[in-house]
Amino acid sequence: MIGACLQNALYSQGILDEKPPKIKCRSLQHLLRANKALERSNRIKLKKSGSQTISMTVAERGLAAMYTAMNFEGGTPDEPNIVGYANGNYVLVIRASSFTPDPEF
Repeated sequence: MIGACLQNALYSQGILDEKPPKIKCRSLQHLLRANKALERSNRIKLKKSGSQTISMTVAERGLAAMYTAMNFEGGTPDEPNIVGYANGNYVLVIRASSFTPDPEF
């Protein structure tokens, strides 16, 4: 599940070309728990000697953004869906289909 979040983030930044799988989760809490489980696993692996593979985790704000994108209807750049406001900042959800890819990238 966390791997799918990472793939979606990399795809949205143009780093991955292949469309990532959909993320399946029950709640934001579910995503946060999965991330914590990976963090614990990484700590255990670091205590062992020898070569190891450490799994990437996602910052909690990144998971919150993923959850927002999964659960709120997107608008357009001219009329985005405003789903949150705090401290002078807005959280906007915009449908990916409303963007035209730049052929130069």
